Amino acid sequence: MTTGSGATTINGVVRFDLASSTAQRFGSGIDNSDLTLGWDGHLYTLESSGGTGFKVREYDPVSLNLMNTITTTAGSGLRGIAVNSSGDIFAADWSGMLYHFNSQGALLKSLSVGNSAGDIDLASDGTIIVGITDGGNPILTDETLSSYHALNVGGGASFVAFTEPVPEPGTLGLGVLALLTGVFVFRLRNT
Repeated sequence: MTTGSGATTINGVVRFDLASSTAQRFGSGIDNSDLTLGWDGHLYTLESSGGTGFKVREYDPVSLNLMNTITTTAGSGLRGIAVNSSGDIFAADWSGMLYHFNSQGALLKSLSVGNSAGDIDLASDGTIIVGITDGGNPILTDETLSSYHALNVGGGASFVAFTEPVPEPGTLGLGVLALLTGVFVFRLRNT
């Protein structure tokens, strides 16, 4: 990956098509620090820049057409973004702040988490997890940004993501068998 500035620098976003083993670059001319697929189905990029007024670009993930450019109204070091189903943007700031912007970039709420916030992810139920970059523990909050609590994982820089659980191999086989026979089998696990 090549990043930087200037007219000859290769930048933007690259989409890889695994079926055809091809790649397509779009959003050229822009240095991005993060990208996310929002819960509204659109692809969002966060432009690397300094000062207030970071640009978030919204793309159609199929056509790769630029749909909107949103300029945030707060934040001095935005590092990560997550977007809900309404297009609201949640951003993690290097200064230790979390921000909630509406889909037009207006600040709705903020929350200080005290440490340098870097990565951020949003679950479908509104739970937010934030990676802390300066030795702190990741934190959990929600879309209200009313409070947070730290997850004790031993510190260090952290990158975060929510994912669906992967079924155990035996469970997957039972599920396939259930679909083939019309019998439904549920396997419960103790946690």
